[in-house]
Amino acid sequence: MKPPGLGKKIAKIKASKAKAAKAEATEARAAGYDVANKADSDTVKVSDPESGWVQSTLRDIKAFRDKLDKVKWKADGIFEDDWRAFALLLSVPSSSQSAPGFPRGMGYDKLYGCASERDRHLLQCWFEDMEVRDEISLMKLLDQNYDNHIDFLDFRAFWAGGLGFDIYDQGEERWMVDGRMAVVEKLAELGGNLGFLAFDLCEGISFIRCAHALGIIPSKRVWQLLEFLAAKVAAHFDNWGQYALSCLCGFVYHTYSKSLHDGISEAHASVLKLGYLNALRKLTAQGGVWRMASWPRRPMLEKKPGSGIRDLLPLIPRWAGQILCLASDRIMVDGAKVGYMYREDAAFDGDSGWRFFAGDESEDYRLDPKTSVAYSLNGICNRDPDIMGFLFMKTRRALRRIDGGQLRPVDS
Repeated sequence: MKPPGLGKKIAKIKASKAKAAKAEATEARAAGYDVANKADSDTVKVSDPESGWVQSTLRDIKAFRDKLDKVKWKADGIFEDDWRAFALLLSVPSSSQSAPGFPRGMGYDKLYGCASERDRHLLQCWFEDMEVRDEISLMKLLDQNYDNHIDFLDFRAFWAGGLGFDIYDQGEERWMVDGRMAVVEKLAELGGNLGFLAFDLCEGISFIRCAHALGIIPSKRVWQLLEFLAAKVAAHFDNWGQYALSCLCGFVYHTYSKSLHDGISEAHASVLKLGYLNALRKLTAQGGVWRMASWPRRPMLEKKPGSGIRDLLPLIPRWAGQILCLASDRIMVDGAKVGYMYREDAAFDGDSGWRFFAGDESEDYRLDPKTSVAYSLNGICNRDPDIMGFLFMKTRRALRRIDGGQLRPVDS
């Protein structure tokens, strides 16, 4: 015999599941999918780079980019003395989503605190699943959190003939690598050189905020990390539109990569995409907080041998050689992109032999020893991530930026 009331409870659970399935189907249809047959929709996977989900997503990105291009973004630098407020605002796409421990998101006006012990327990379980229990393991997670953008740069270097390792010898089946490469190529056509760094940084800021909510790191340390990341974002992007586009492209690539191993269905992926895309639309629409906020001016760089401004993000974890290089003041002080780079024999202890110039320096400028000093390679990569994949080239070919676009090997 069933306990009293059990039949009603079962009926209520079934009704709740049916309601959730109907809502998922509605959102999926809004993304262009007919999921009247739920069982069939679950068998259609995202892992094919020519899948319906990928194609419709590319159309969504193009439409979103076209709208962003029409906006006259504010760049008054009002956040340059308040990196804390800027950092919290940067995290909105990730921190506004519901997740274990914060069912209504974290907001962007203050550091997040769990509303209940239950929420705190859920957040703690989520972090334990990611093997994060203290600051050391948190920093390890943050170090690994730039894989999406590193993939973008590796594939670009591969296409340019400048990758110094076998891209098919990284522990994945060839069809997976080819699939990710195809998606990156399509996204690069829409996002240009922006890559996926904004998405990775946005996720990193959210991880730090969650860690504070669990008491893993104190407030002082949180603000130190967030201010560093905020300065990095300001150095890499010129406005909220660029940042939003990079966030979206990174999210799409991350979802596709995840589907290769987890087998995400198109219907489920469409719901995930809609949630993220709608958050970005709201932020960048007329009256949205990103639309109304000014972008801080690009931070000035310190001329400090052996270092780089806020040399924080570990962007070349595979690098095993000497860590120093020479870079022109045009790059490290004036903020110009690397326009010409080459490698020669080491000239001093710790020298990798790499030399970086903006490409517009006069001969007198280049010959003046005061205009080029030693920096860490990772510091240069933080300033201009476009160079990362080329550092591993086996042949010592020079590279030049073509018409302000991509770096290409110079013909011998």
